[in-house]
This record gives sequence, structure tokens and C-alpha cells, in this order.
Amino acid sequence: MDHLYQQALRSIINPLATIDSVSQQNYEKLASHLQQIFAFDQQNHERLLQHVQNTKPSNVALHVQVIEARNLPALDTNGFSDPYCLLSIVKLKATSESGRPRSESHKEGQKSKSSPSSQKRLKHINSTTSFDCHDVKATQTIKRNLNPQWNERFELDVMDYHNEELHVLVWDDDSDDTVASGFKKLQKPSGLKSLLRQLRQSVEHGKSLDDFIGQLVVPLKDIPSLGCTQWFELYHKKKQVGMIHLGLKWLFKQTDFDEADSAESDQSSIQDFKILYEKMILWNARMNDEELPVIDGSLTRESHLILQQFTSHNQISSFTLAIIKFILLLENSCKEDVRVVPTSVRSSIEGIESALYQDELQSLTLTDSEISLLESAAFQFINHTMAGVVSLRSLFPPLDKSAEDLLHALLPITKLVQLNLWEDSAMKSEIQNLLKSEIFKKIKRAVDVWTEDRLAMLDEHVAYSQCQTDPVLPQTSSLADLLQEVCVICTPKPAYQEMFHKVNVNYYKTICLRVDHMLAHKVKELVHEMNYYQKRYQSYQVNIRDSSRISLKLFLAIKNIYSVLKKSIPDREVFKLRMVHFDQWFEESLIFWLETFKSECNMRMEKALEIDKDFVPVTSQVKHSNSSVDVLSSFAKITTEWRDIGVQDADHLLIGAIKISNVICDGTRLYADKIASILECNGYYDGNSTEFDINQQVCITVNNIEYIRRYLSQLAEMLNYEDISRSLTLKYDDDAVGRQSFQMLNRLISTASEDIVLKERNLLQKIVDQMEPNLNKHIKIFSSAASLATTCDQEF
Repeated sequence: MDHLYQQALRSIINPLATIDSVSQQNYEKLASHLQQIFAFDQQNHERLLQHVQNTKPSNVALHVQVIEARNLPALDTNGFSDPYCLLSIVKLKATSESGRPRSESHKEGQKSKSSPSSQKRLKHINSTTSFDCHDVKATQTIKRNLNPQWNERFELDVMDYHNEELHVLVWDDDSDDTVASGFKKLQKPSGLKSLLRQLRQSVEHGKSLDDFIGQLVVPLKDIPSLGCTQWFELYHKKKQVGMIHLGLKWLFKQTDFDEADSAESDQSSIQDFKILYEKMILWNARMNDEELPVIDGSLTRESHLILQQFTSHNQISSFTLAIIKFILLLENSCKEDVRVVPTSVRSSIEGIESALYQDELQSLTLTDSEISLLESAAFQFINHTMAGVVSLRSLFPPLDKSAEDLLHALLPITKLVQLNLWEDSAMKSEIQNLLKSEIFKKIKRAVDVWTEDRLAMLDEHVAYSQCQTDPVLPQTSSLADLLQEVCVICTPKPAYQEMFHKVNVNYYKTICLRVDHMLAHKVKELVHEMNYYQKRYQSYQVNIRDSSRISLKLFLAIKNIYSVLKKSIPDREVFKLRMVHFDQWFEESLIFWLETFKSECNMRMEKALEIDKDFVPVTSQVKHSNSSVDVLSSFAKITTEWRDIGVQDADHLLIGAIKISNVICDGTRLYADKIASILECNGYYDGNSTEFDINQQVCITVNNIEYIRRYLSQLAEMLNYEDISRSLTLKYDDDAVGRQSFQMLNRLISTASEDIVLKERNLLQKIVDQMEPNLNKHIKIFSSAASLATTCDQEF
């Protein structure tokens, strides 16, 4: 801790170059503020302060960003120049124009009266200037351009920033053998001295392979301690020749973290910075009057100034600053003795995003230390947040508001993994996997709890139903109702799906797989009990009819929910559904359903004939009664329910088609017999044959029979005879099987149609027989009248 305290003190007491916001007059106030943050006693504080004051910083570098230039002179015949830059740190050994040594123009420790914006000091190199420099950097050449853009970065070592200058020289590239290429070809220090001598002569006398455009000289002590980015004037022979845009920033050269952690190092590690930042945040939080310290990420002015100096001296970018702030807010969100304002966590992500996309930071990615710290904080935050989800109702059934609150709490993590800073790092996938895993656990548990509660309620409801002799019927009916409710719940809502998509979780796939797991066993168990019940009471038509209706209700509910579940699950994972073969559970029930169709059809027909009073006009000439309409409605209900069942097996399709066809064909025969017998029961044929007449009742009866018979012609299409034939052909790989099945089904229809036509003929024959005496009488009268008329004609 002493080492960190010294580093923080050094950034206040002994800043590099010009001190901007931290003046020499208030450094003691900042040092005192730092003492309060670290809670050091006065003796230790003075001891460490004295040590820092007696120690000068070392291993310093100047970061230079050559951004662009403008309004450069055209030195080539084509009206352009091919500019490039040379940069170096030059030690002062010459005298200034006033005769005093330039290194003494400002006393050490005093604030310079000049700054990089003061162009009076930034003039051309004098003939007495020494080219004793450590290294020379060169930019790329920009061809045919008077407003070049380089955007290149360099790091220049600084030995004595009180007595050194930054020199920037702009040249026009006129040949392959440029000044810049000369620097690149150097192999020995002696060559550097020779080339520097040539460079000085070219600047003084204009003799060089390249044309000299202009130069800039910046005394290092005039550069602000927090750096600067601005335009500077270029000069050549005391004449301004354009402007150059530079970014200048002081830093301690980056070292390994092991070295940075040592007491002798001038540089602090990222761990040191994290500790310092956290102390400042917590100190600021404890200054409020609330019982529980509140962290909102803000700092006092003094803390902010210290942090500015510290980050500048230790080459800590705004990106790293934002990352560490985010980490600290995540970690403290998991503590019980402080409270973190949620909006501060979310705004800190915005700070990372803003820093990440600044021009100077676009190429940055996380360091190993940042990755380690961020991973630990993210995992801790996810576990803490998910542990706080007390009410599982917030996850199932889906309630928009509850899920939105949960995902809003996790939003900082979800936004973090979406940022473009994870190159060559496995941490992104690790965080995503942990987040998904925790949400999956909560969702599955929520589904389990809800389903178990509903099944328990179902059993309790049946237990209170004392009137039922066998609980399987109310249980099955209630389970079918529950499945319909689950079907609605599991139908995807786009907005809800989108919310969980932000955390890379397929919500509806998760709940569908879990619902299937929780309900499939109960459904299969009740189907087995229902099959046993129907076998036991198969001789009792009422029991079979009631149980078949409930069994079919359950089947259709399962079919419906399976269709919904299947839509939310990828095709390659449908096999995971336990309901995937649900139709096989009802194979025994199928026969009872078909028998129930027949009995219900006959019951409805009997009832329709009993109350058949009115007639329905088809056209102005053709009429039929309500009974025929009711009978056809019962036929349509049977075919619709059969299609809804959706049997897939070819053999079961054939059996069902035969049964349904027989039910409808027998129903048409029965209806024709019963409606014809009504005429006899009403004594239609009992009257005096000489008074027999064709009335409306007879016409409606004949129309009813023909109306029902014509329905048979639609049966092959409604029951898909051709599809059944093709399915059988494919199943047995034999065309004859399909063809014979198709012929057999059509034979059922044709036979029934012929029977009904025969009944119509018999009915008409009875009518004709009744009418025969009366017809003969009228024929005799017509014949006598005709004979009389013939005789009269002959007499005349």
C-alpha cells in the first residue's frame, strides 16, 4: 500500500512538465485529501511525502500522434508535394538568440510562461542547435498532397524533459534515396551522427536529396502534464509554411506487471490503479448522510484531479479507466454494506463504449489483467443478481414486466459482451455461458414449480368431486383443460422472445422442453388409466360415449400443444420431446372413438326426426326438412373430428376411413328407412285410394332422401381416399394394396348409394300403386270423352 501511496503522491508533487489544473500552490491540499482517502497517520504521510519529493521520475516517454497537416507549400512541378515527417527528442546544448543557454530559459520547477499554443518559442532550428538525439522516427510519405493525413503514433524516450525538445521536420519526398530511408538503413550509431550532420546542413543550406518544407520545435517542459492535441505552426527560415496537427501525451513506459508491482518502479500496475480508484469511490460514498453508503460512480473535485494525474503518468487510457470503473461498480453491487445506484452501472457501460470508439482507441483490446478482473466481477455480479430472483413467477408463465425487470438488471453484462473488445479472448463465451446457464436454471425451476402446483390442484379438485365413481374421467378432463392453458402460455410472443434474445437465451425453446418433460408422464399415465376404464365398461354405451369424448378431448389438447412445442424447437432437436409419439398412446382409444361417432350420429338422427316439423326451401321449387340438415351436420362433424385426429399410420387411416364411411353410409340408409316409414306411420297410404293425392309431405320426403344420398358423392374427397391409397402403397411398396383399398372404400359408397336409390324407387312405386286406381279412372274418362268426340266428328 505504501508503494501505491507514493505513486499517487508523485503524480501530485512531481508531475511531468507544465502543471495544468494541479498548481504548485494547492498540491498540499491534494496530498492531504489523498491522506484522508488512504487513512494514513501523519507520521507515515510525511515520511512517504519526503521520499517522493527527493526522488525524480525515470523511464519517461512522450507519446506523439502525427495526425495531419494543412496548407503545405507545393514544391514539385506538378503543383503538389509528397510530404513525410521526421520526429526526434533533441537535447539542448546551444545558446538561445539572447545569448543565455536555452536550457536555462526556465528554471526547474517553475511554470513556463509559454505553452504549445505560444508560437513565439516554436521557431526554426538555429545554426547552434545540437542534433544530439536518442532516436528518429519517420512517418509514411503521402503522395501528391498539400493537406496530408498520417494518423501515425510514435513513442519517444525522454532522458531529461527539462532540457530537451521535440523536433518535427516535414520533408518533400523527391527520390527513392530519401532522408527517411537513410534513417531506416542505419546499422551503427556512427552512421546516425553522420546522417544528422547531413540533415543539419540540408536545413541550414537547403542542400538535400529531398526538399525541406518546414519544422516545429516544442520544449518538453512546455507540454502540459495531461497532454494536449492541437494545431502547431510550421516554419522555414522564420516564415510560416503551414500547420501540423499533433497529439502529445506524457507517460511512464509500459513495463511488465511484476516489475510495476515492485517498490522501485515508477509505474503502477492495473491492480494498483483499481485499488486507488475504489478507495476514492468508497470515500466519496461515505461522505453522504445516508446510513448505507451510496455509490453512484462520482468523485470529488480533488479525487478527480488526483486520478487525472495518476492515469496520465501511468499511461492508463480512458478505455482502461472506464473498464475499471465498471468492474468496481459490479463488485460493489454484490456487497451488503454499500448500495450501488443501478443507473451508474448502466452508464458505466456507455462510458466503455464511448472510450472504445474514440479514434485513438479503436485498435485497443482488453489486456490479460483487465480480462481477469472483468471476468471475476462479471461472474460475481451474475451469480448475485440471479440469486436475488426470489419470485420464480417472474419467469414462468411469461409476464412482460417481471422479465423486463430481471433483464434490465442484467443489462450491463449483456451490453458488455456485445462490445467489440473480445478479440482472441475466451472470456466473452465464458460470461455468456454462465449467464445462459443461470437463466436456464431459473426458467426450468420456474416451470417445474408452476407445473407441480397445477397438477397438485388438479388432484385436489378430483378429490373433492365426491359424485364421481371413478376419478379418471374428471382427472382426464381437467388435464385437457390444463394443456389448453399451457398451449396459450407456450405460444411465442415476439416481444418476450426478443427480450431474452438479448441475453442469448431461447426462452420458448427452454420452457417448451421443460413443459414437455413435466407433463408427458402425467398424460401417458392418464391415457393408460382411461384405456383400462373403457375396456372395463365397454358393454355400457353411456360409459363408453362419455369416456371417449373426454379421451378425444385430451388427445386433441395434446395434439395442439405438441404442435406449439414443436414450432419453438429446431427440427434436429424435436426428438427430445417426450410427446413426439403421443398418437401411439391412443391406439386403443381409436376404436372407441369410432364407435362413439356412430352412436352419436344415430342419436342425433333420431332426435332430428322426432322434432322435424318445419321445412327448409332449397329453391322456389325444391324443399326439404330440418332433419336432413341436422343429419348432414352430424356427418360433417364426424368427418371434421376424424381429420382433427390426424392419424398418420396408413393402416389406422384405412380402418378409420372404413369405419367413418360405414357410419355415414349406414346413417343414410337408416335415415331413408325412417323418413319413409314416417309416411306409413302417419297413415299416408291408409286412405281411400280413389282419394289419394300427392301433397307437400311426400315431396319433402323424397327430397330429403335424395339430399342425403348426394352427400355420399363428397365422402371420398372429405376422407381423402386417394391419400390413404398412396400411403398404403408406400408402406407396403405394392400398388395392388393401395388400389384394392381405394376400390373397397369406393364400393362402400356406391353400394350405399344404390341402396338408397332402390329405396327411392320403392317409395315412388308405392305412391304410384296408390295413385293407380285414380289414374285408371281418369284415363277411362279421358278415353270416353275422346270416343264421343270422334263420333260427333263423323256425323258432321
